Amino acid sequence: KVTFDDCFVVHGVRLVKRPGKKPLVAMPSHLKKERYYDLAHPVTTEFRAHMDTAVLAAYEEALAASAASMAD
Repeated sequence: KVTFDDCFVVHGVRLVKRPGKKPLVAMPSHLKKERYYDLAHPVTTEFRAHMDTAVLAAYEEALAASAASMAD
């Protein structure tokens, strides 16, 4: 889930790993008539970049914390 300004939450955000590229931040979607439709998405390119950076940073922090706890 992603929380914006402690007042709006989006559930179902996923990270999709891609060989040779950084992970893709995928927004929640639903399947209708063999096609996926976004349930929520950034409206501007600037906000998309901001959100992607924040989600990927949180993911990296969680990985580092997990690695550190396994090393203890």
